[in-house]
Amino acid sequence: MIKALYPKTPLFSRECTTALKGIAISLVIFGHRGLIDCGGQWGVHIFLFLSGYGIFKSAQKNGMAAYWRKRLVGVFVPYILFSVFKLGILLVMGEEVGVGKAFCTLMGLDFCLNVDPTMWYITYIFVCYAVFYAAWPLYRRCRVAAFTSTLFVSFVLIAVVGRINIAWNSGAVAWVYFWTFPAGVMLAMHEEKIAGGGYLSNGIRACLCCSAYCGGTYVRCAARIA
Repeated sequence: MIKALYPKTPLFSRECTTALKGIAISLVIFGHRGLIDCGGQWGVHIFLFLSGYGIFKSAQKNGMAAYWRKRLVGVFVPYILFSVFKLGILLVMGEEVGVGKAFCTLMGLDFCLNVDPTMWYITYIFVCYAVFYAAWPLYRRCRVAAFTSTLFVSFVLIAVVGRINIAWNSGAVAWVYFWTFPAGVMLAMHEEKIAGGGYLSNGIRACLCCSAYCGGTYVRCAARIA
């Protein structure tokens, strides 16, 4: 059994997490309205990072018994209610919605068929949840290296799928976000060492390099699309 280690002062308290989510929501809203360049992308990065961090801490503290119930009730059910409402509005307005579009929308899928293209995030976050759920038993068996490697390989594959636009539309640039969720998980897993200054500089260097690369690539992609 792995010994649970919790810093006296978490790097991300509940109040801090709430504030960051508020900033992320603002970035997404302003980004979609064209008021902040790439604001939506950075908002998604924040959400995914906090999700990875929070899910690891929750699993470490409470286990995985209610893992899927929490995700479904907290994320998927609100999405379903919103989607049913939106589909109803579209039908009332006389807009044609095919079976494929309705199915993909209600299931949170994309494949360029969701009536709301911004909802590609639902599929993406549930893929992240599934990868973490599948890899968690390795961590519980004290195989930290195997757990880390599984996350790394899985999210590289997610990046490939996102890059060639198999599951998500090209406008989402989904592959850019491949590193953010696992980065949050890694921070939570090594929080005590990082908080104590064990290898903070290496972690920051890696995150900055990856962030700069992904950000630069996104800007080039956006320029080509424009």
